[in-house]
Amino acid sequence: MIMARFLMDDEIDSISKRLELPIVAQTLNQIHRGTAVPLDQLLTDKKDMISVKDQNTINGFTLLRDVYGQPALVLTVTEPRKDSHHGRVVALYNTLFIAAILIVFSFLMYLLLQRKVLSRMIHLNQQVQRVDMSRETPMHVTISGDDEISQLAQNVNAMFVQIAEDQKALRRAHDDLEQKVAERTAELEEANQELLCLDKAKSHFFHPHRMNCGRRSHPYSVSSSFWSALSKNVSSRT
Repeated sequence: MIMARFLMDDEIDSISKRLELPIVAQTLNQIHRGTAVPLDQLLTDKKDMISVKDQNTINGFTLLRDVYGQPALVLTVTEPRKDSHHGRVVALYNTLFIAAILIVFSFLMYLLLQRKVLSRMIHLNQQVQRVDMSRETPMHVTISGDDEISQLAQNVNAMFVQIAEDQKALRRAHDDLEQKVAERTAELEEANQELLCLDKAKSHFFHPHRMNCGRRSHPYSVSSSFWSALSKNVSSRT
């Protein structure tokens, strides 16, 4: 005994309502080549097929045979990809949430760097620019804290002290040099006066007289013995 059942449109609609899925029944003649129905695979593999229509929809296909075992109908079930859509929404929210966290974290890091590093470096730079290096007393910069920036300020202060000491030493050396130059100039002037006196004595050694040599006046009685002694003195000086 063979029992069969006609699948009319009303019956298919009833099944679709019970399953809450849109079901479409098509005969083999109604299916055209190149459509979304994988007819060749259904006939070859003899099993249900599932394919993705788009990112929001998935299709399921099954082949129904008649009482003689021949392919009769192809049922197509279309279902929205709710899980996929929900996953994409969750991924989007996660991306936005992570982006918001990164923005907030970056802003907080900027505020921290501005307060702990950048503002202190700007303050240190402004103090260094206001330093008057021509002053004898060393200038100082002040930076609060106990980190690398405060150590840098201490090193800058030590450099200012060293510069002030070097400037003091340079001024002392300059003053000493000026004093030595003045003393040497006085000695040269005195030696020049003595040379002028000797030159006058040489030109007038045969005529006794008084010669005025600069600030000192000496009487000379020029004779051959005096000229001999004078020549020895000039030779020893030159």
